[in-house]
Amino acid sequence: MNYKEISRKEQIIEQKLVTTTVNFDFKDDGFDVQKTIDVEHFNPKDEKDIILGIENRYQSELNELKSIKK
Repeated sequence: MNYKEISRKEQIIEQKLVTTTVNFDFKDDGFDVQKTIDVEHFNPKDEKDIILGIENRYQSELNELKSIKK
């Protein structure tokens, strides 16, 4: 997995909301796509929770790209 976090902002309105702007680089099975996506993290416990959210979003986007390619 290859990505670069571009920015991060945090809001606290009843619950903590962290938004990371991430540039994903998808290279798989003959396609090379870059997407910049805002990933929202609702009430993350720690940095590991934020990274897990980014990794999960990467996988979801990759699965969507693969399904479109079929």
